[in-house]
Amino acid sequence: MKQINVIGMGPGSEKYVLPISREMIERSEVLIAAKRYLERYCSDNQEGILLTMPYEQIIKWIDEHRMNREISILVSGDASFYSFTSFLKRHFQRSELHILPGISSLQYLYARLGLSYENSLLTSLHGRSPDIWHQVNQYTTIGILTDQDWNPAKIAQEISVRRLPFSTLYVGENLSYENENIVKMTIEEGMLYNTSHINAVVVSNE
Repeated sequence: MKQINVIGMGPGSEKYVLPISREMIERSEVLIAAKRYLERYCSDNQEGILLTMPYEQIIKWIDEHRMNREISILVSGDASFYSFTSFLKRHFQRSELHILPGISSLQYLYARLGLSYENSLLTSLHGRSPDIWHQVNQYTTIGILTDQDWNPAKIAQEISVRRLPFSTLYVGENLSYENENIVKMTIEEGMLYNTSHINAVVVSNE
């Protein structure tokens, strides 16, 4: 039985897709991915399946076809960091998955800022509302994947209301693309910051 390939596609730009990931994509018979990945990578001799909810239908299709077809699932960022991989692990054994890592947007943002993340809390508020705030005092920075609800302004407001020991907010928009924009601001300035761009946030006590 063939393994199911799960490929991390990096922070956005195709320049950051690893060579081994490109090789796996090219030799796959089926690509399951978001529309932007299918448009870029799915060739005429490959079958492309849109990765969309309900995910149970995707799982059922994979289970019915994985015996004799090379299937690759393309996910944004790093395949092992708050990705579709977690859902796959509920339905398949780890040994059935061949996971190729990618550069996460937080890895990319920390590198662009010249910051290390050994003493950092890296988390996601994208479609989630975990109570992370009670544990953040022990870290020098927090790296956060955001969404429309948990945007930079709301994160800054949470930090201010809770009087957490952080003074600087970095917002990375459209990371790795030509229109990338990285902004440094105080927590107070962050409370008023408006953006409609895809972004990630790093909060620092510097």
